[in-house]
Amino acid sequence: MPLVSRDPPTTVASGLLSLLGLAQLLGAPFWAVAFAMLAALAPSGRPRRTMIVVVALELVNAACAAVHWFVPRPPF
Repeated sequence: MPLVSRDPPTTVASGLLSLLGLAQLLGAPFWAVAFAMLAALAPSGRPRRTMIVVVALELVNAACAAVHWFVPRPPF
């Protein structure tokens, strides 16, 4: 939602999308830790490699969330 509109949500649907986006941003570090633990428990081979890739993707997602929250941006 922050990429689409800088205004506060005006409809229920846009409010729900904003809320889901916030939950996704705040949950990214927790998902990264959970996937890392699952990668450690996964049997060796393809499942472990797949979980390591998922951990890497979730860490990228967490980094984007951190940039979104902590790096100020100029107004449009």
